[in-house]
Amino acid sequence: MEDLISKRELLERYGVSYGALYRWKRMGLIPEDWFLRRATPTGQETFFHRAQICPRVEQILQRGETSLEELAGAACARKLAHRDGPLYQPPLPAGGTEKGTGHPGIGTRRYVRHAEEL
Repeated sequence: MEDLISKRELLERYGVSYGALYRWKRMGLIPEDWFLRRATPTGQETFFHRAQICPRVEQILQRGETSLEELAGAACARKLAHRDGPLYQPPLPAGGTEKGTGHPGIGTRRYVRHAEEL
C-alpha cells in the first residue's frame, strides 16, 4: 500500500498555506508529478508520497537565510547535473516536431520543420 499524505494533512502538519505550496510548485521546488490526484468519497483530492514531500517541505521551511529563489536555483542546478541520465530527453528545437508522429516529443529523434516555416 502506498504511504500517501493528503494535501490538507500536509498543510496542517507544517502550518503551510495553500498559496505557499503552489508558489513552491511554480518555482520548481516541488515537481508537478508529485501532485497525485485521486478520487475519494467526497470528490477528488490531492495526495503526495509521504517519503518525498515531507523531507522537501522540511528542507524549504528550514532554509534559514537562503531565499526561495536561491533554493529553486540550486534545485535547477541539481536537475541539470543529472540531465544526461537515461530518462533525459533534450528539448525540441523551436518550430520542430519529431519525424514519424507529427507530435512534439514523440517518435524518433530526427527533427523536421513545419511546412508553414519553410
